[in-house]
Amino acid sequence: GQKEQNDHALADLNQALGLGLEILNWDFEAAKGIMPINLYHERALVYQRLGNPEAALKNMNRAIALSKQQPNKGGLGIDYMRRSEIYYSLGRLDEAATDARRALGLFQGLSSAYKILGLVALNQEDLSQAVTYFDKALESLGEQKGWPYSEAQFGKAAVFWIQGQRSRAWDTLKTALQQTQGDAHVYFFLGFMAHSNSDTAQARAYFARAQELIPDVYQVRSEILASEKSDRWTQLRQEMVRVAGSYYGAGAEPIPQQRPVARLEIQQVRVVPNPVPAGAPFDIETTYRVSDSASREATLALLYRCEIYQGQQRLFGSKELSIQGQNGAEKTWVQHMNPVTLQGAFRVKTYLRYQGEEAVAAGDFRIQ
Repeated sequence: GQKEQNDHALADLNQALGLGLEILNWDFEAAKGIMPINLYHERALVYQRLGNPEAALKNMNRAIALSKQQPNKGGLGIDYMRRSEIYYSLGRLDEAATDARRALGLFQGLSSAYKILGLVALNQEDLSQAVTYFDKALESLGEQKGWPYSEAQFGKAAVFWIQGQRSRAWDTLKTALQQTQGDAHVYFFLGFMAHSNSDTAQARAYFARAQELIPDVYQVRSEILASEKSDRWTQLRQEMVRVAGSYYGAGAEPIPQQRPVARLEIQQVRVVPNPVPAGAPFDIETTYRVSDSASREATLALLYRCEIYQGQQRLFGSKELSIQGQNGAEKTWVQHMNPVTLQGAFRVKTYLRYQGEEAVAAGDFRIQ
């Protein structure tokens, strides 16, 4: 299960961390491949997944102490952003906001820092300021779509719902769903909204999809019921969980497992031209097909990324991009690549994601 995977990851990181510190005391250059800063980062993330934010905070504090010694302060900005997320999970809102602002002072355009500031403002019921921060988070993401985008849209939808603007809340979440796919918490919120509109069939479908993506989504979100805070954001989340309990909880009619309705396949990956003249630009062409019988949309939003390898060494990895597919039809995405001076045999891998489906394919090429 997920906990076992996290436990194994933590054991491996502990071993690597000990080795990293030993090497760091002996030879800084030799330690670059297993920098303790990065290992403290990873261990903090594992502790967060294990539900131990106090231990996550201790590890992130150690990472920040090491980052302060580095000449590149952009890395320190990212560390402050990560610690702000831990502070937020602990309910230490002022410290979360302080670290988020520190992060933005060192690394402009960190969307997750704006998101934390938005969540802090939402908790403090400064709703107009919350929307401003969530919009800044979305603006800083540009064309990137993924978890930060979904979280910012989720926050905006919560503000609109609290303000009584239910149609805007609905439209905001549907936009998030079209762009990011596969976010259990968005489906969870949509299930609550559908229930509030007395559409129990649609609510069951949304809650079922959330459960498919995160099997223990109800248990994870049920933790909010223990909160004694009285702000409207907490009250909204508690009401979501209570409603979900009527679909997931004891005595509720079991939510059936949904039959997969989305199919995604990559039919071909090729580099054009092949071979590539050394120092010349080239294209990576990915031909794919996506279909979703549950969607009425002709155009579907997918997430794309690619990697280039020479032997076992990864030379390049792109950011995840949002691209479009035609529902049930074949389409080709062309990724333009800048010239490189390397020569030899290479392999390109492309990855596509839609809903919970992922497809991977590879193609070989030469530069000469």
